[in-house]
Amino acid sequence: MRKISKGIVINVSKYSSANAVVTVISTDGKITFNITNVYKPKSNFKECLLVGNIIEFDYDVLNSEFCKILSVKLIYDISKKYTSYNIGLFLMYFSSSLQRYSLYNENRSDEELEVYFTILENLDEENYLVSSLLFTSNLIRYLGLLPDTESCIYCGKTNNLVSFSFSEGGFVCKDCVNRNMHPFYSKTELQVIRFSFFPFSKENLFRKVPYESLKRVLLDMNTYLQNQFQYSVDRNLLSLLSE
Repeated sequence: MRKISKGIVINVSKYSSANAVVTVISTDGKITFNITNVYKPKSNFKECLLVGNIIEFDYDVLNSEFCKILSVKLIYDISKKYTSYNIGLFLMYFSSSLQRYSLYNENRSDEELEVYFTILENLDEENYLVSSLLFTSNLIRYLGLLPDTESCIYCGKTNNLVSFSFSEGGFVCKDCVNRNMHPFYSKTELQVIRFSFFPFSKENLFRKVPYESLKRVLLDMNTYLQNQFQYSVDRNLLSLLSE
């Protein structure tokens, strides 16, 4: 069955001098192509060889594991972003996360893909950490795990919020925090959590977010995903936050 789709290259595995297995995430889900002779000079599929490239592609479904790519058009070239070490780490974190969690979200909406397209297209040396934060929060959102960011998850109060539980799904007030054994967060950290789950916008990628607060929230998000899906915290993210 022949289809046309748009997506992001998230993995390239070279398995001979000229051939590669390429994985793309798209609204049709995670698609894997076995592309022969892709490393040869006259290949028409070189756009598939760089993780982070946004492509439009025509393909044929061969079986449950592989598809045959018929044509490809480059929509966004990520190559210039790889001149930055930190952005390179972000792109590895981005691609490995989408590979990990694609099993739990096979049919991605146009809305979700547009969020990821916008993050990639606006990625730079100034905003790669905020991009990491908003990418992760939207990954949580589209996995169906969006928390309540308005009130205490136990009593419903909207004031004196002093903690947040990713596992329980929202804020915790001062009256409920001790008896439920949740750690305290600073006011700034709570603001960063609320900000991270705002409806996504391009403008938010360029907001200034205090580093230490961003770091704690981002690590806690990833620890939550680790516990939820039995993965280790991504080593590329750890390297990114140690810079």
